[in-house]
Amino acid sequence: MPVMFIQTTRPLIRAAFCVVLLVGALTLGGCTAPRPSSTAGVSTEPVTPARPAEPDLATPEDAVRSYLDWTSFGYAMANSEIATMTMTPDEEVRVNSYVQLNKERNRTIDQKLTAFEWRGKPSGEHTVTLGAIEQWRYRYVSIDKREPGPYATASYVTTYTVVKTDGDWLVDSVEASATTAVK
Repeated sequence: MPVMFIQTTRPLIRAAFCVVLLVGALTLGGCTAPRPSSTAGVSTEPVTPARPAEPDLATPEDAVRSYLDWTSFGYAMANSEIATMTMTPDEEVRVNSYVQLNKERNRTIDQKLTAFEWRGKPSGEHTVTLGAIEQWRYRYVSIDKREPGPYATASYVTTYTVVKTDGDWLVDSVEASATTAVK
């Protein structure tokens, strides 16, 4: 009788063992019912952008592009010093003020330039004025939890004053007029 009992219970033990393994694998694998989300409509894309390419300060136009890339990175990292190689000390004060305002509000801004068009011809020799039309996609991200808010868009007409300093072009000031509502 003992041999027969072992032979008939062995398939049951194997089946029970397989069930235990399957339940364990599903539990460890994270296969659970979806949880309700309080962030409906909020993107799960990375919150911190990749480090931009090294700044190109050879021409006024390149300097503006580098400035936009590096200030966006600085805003996302809540650190204006990251972008100082693309701007004069006067412009750094403005950029740092915006970083500090966002820190007081416990947020950073994750922004991306989605359209950019030069307007008019650059004017000047050692100080150049450049105009542009810009469109941005942005969202605020809480500093403490790194939770992103919903995306918004904004459009601007901008004027950049760029100065030549020690052979490099640096952004000295930016005038921006919003052509759409900004949140």
